Amino acid sequence: ISPNDTGTIDGWDVGKACAWIISHDQGCRKVDGKTKCGIKKCAYYVELAIAAGGGPLKNQMACGDSPRNGGVATNLRYAGILEKNGFVQIDSGTVSAYGNPSISLQAGDVAIIGKKMEGVYHACMYTSSRGWCSDFIQKNMNIYGSSQPYAIYRFHNKKKS
Repeated sequence: ISPNDTGTIDGWDVGKACAWIISHDQGCRKVDGKTKCGIKKCAYYVELAIAAGGGPLKNQMACGDSPRNGGVATNLRYAGILEKNGFVQIDSGTVSAYGNPSISLQAGDVAIIGKKMEGVYHACMYTSSRGWCSDFIQKNMNIYGSSQPYAIYRFHNKKKS
């Protein structure tokens, strides 16, 4: 873990969150000649990482075939779950295919990236030592082969009601 993956933000231990998400990397594998990464539980892994650092989220997110029913990563952004639990949106826009945002990031930042055509979204957390991570360690924030809308959130412990 990078020294920049340590510290706390308003009581949330970023180092523990980053260590958890990095150590639970599900990797990539070949399936029918195509590379498949992770296990379709991106938001669930982000949620567990936040909780590992003592953060406020627990059993509120889901993505793909999460062990809980209902919702995908969109509920993080569009149902306001991140904002209701102390995260503040710090950036949004469109990111190029397999690209990264141009803003300065800090460990613990959470991104939601939209895949418009399929209505599926991806959640990931930034770590200083390994970059963007979800249920796998990513090469870039945008894991999709086309430009996508995104939003990035940072924990400030400012809860919205």
